[in-house]
Amino acid sequence: MDPSTSKLPPELLSLVFNELEGDKASLRSCVLTCKSWHDLCLAHVYRNLVVSNALTYLRLYRRLMIDAPHLCCHVRRIDMSGFGAPGTLDSFSLEWCDDDHIQSFLQAFPRLNALKCSSHLYNVVSHMLQQSPITTLHIDSSLSYDVKWFFHILRAGAATLKNLKLEDVDFRVRLSPRATPNDGKISMLALEELTVVECCNLPFHITTVEMPNLKVLVCQVYDCTDYLHILRTSLMTLVIEPTIEEPLDQNQIIVDNLCILWFPQHEVGNVKATITSVCVPTRLAHLEVFLPSILLAHPFTTSSDDLEAFVLRLHLDGSLGRVTVTVEDPSQPDILDGVFKELNSLGILEIRVGKPPLLHPSALL
Repeated sequence: MDPSTSKLPPELLSLVFNELEGDKASLRSCVLTCKSWHDLCLAHVYRNLVVSNALTYLRLYRRLMIDAPHLCCHVRRIDMSGFGAPGTLDSFSLEWCDDDHIQSFLQAFPRLNALKCSSHLYNVVSHMLQQSPITTLHIDSSLSYDVKWFFHILRAGAATLKNLKLEDVDFRVRLSPRATPNDGKISMLALEELTVVECCNLPFHITTVEMPNLKVLVCQVYDCTDYLHILRTSLMTLVIEPTIEEPLDQNQIIVDNLCILWFPQHEVGNVKATITSVCVPTRLAHLEVFLPSILLAHPFTTSSDDLEAFVLRLHLDGSLGRVTVTVEDPSQPDILDGVFKELNSLGILEIRVGKPPLLHPSALL
């Protein structure tokens, strides 16, 4: 190795190691490169832990709880969504997979701020959230007939959770809108961002949950109006698929920034109806139309003129400020050349290719 490389300032080395965040093999190689790199790299190796099964959990438990507890301070995020029933472990190993040991494992990380898990760990999570530094919770792939575990988690994190993501959470029985949790309505005062992806029958009603300080709502479901109806507040950013068909109640919600996730199955009429439904009660400061990819079959390729005329009318009426069109696929850098010429001439258009949504970069993660 070039001796000058090992003398780079720690700040520059950290920036380099950040680029290797998902490459554990390269980071481990960097740990062994030289003494000056060792401690810096260890922080990146253990920053994000993925506990894919019970055996991985047991290895990490021994490494971090017994052999090298000084490494616990480096952990920021843990993904335990793949951790299910321990399965065929021997009786000695099973003792380390009970709720008490898993809870002590998660509580050993003083800087842990994000946890991803399934409902399998709801008992552990609901018991530790109030005393935990966790501010971001991602619940993934949960199928249930009982909403009690869900209410327990929401109540436990009501004062601490700032970011909640629910993905593939399916309650097979729809809760009555008049139902109330046993301990009364849950007020999630700390929650600033809610993401809902492919969920069904979530028990979000006026009588069950309130989120008075919510700033960002990301909804990738068939119809997000059920979630909008309980907010009764203003939103800084709303990220949705084009499925809303009725104008929102002006007394319910005000949206500053709207990001439309336009997938090929949505027609331009869906996009226009959704934009209109939000523009009716409020003025949009910023509209972003996000296209994961543009194929010949995507409606955008044949409807860009129609959409531009529609958006232009909204702008001239004072209902819309600036416009961004973003294409995630970087393989077609010239695909948007020549579209939205009038909007571009007014200086209110930005076109981006090969990038995530501008208004919410992590919306599709």
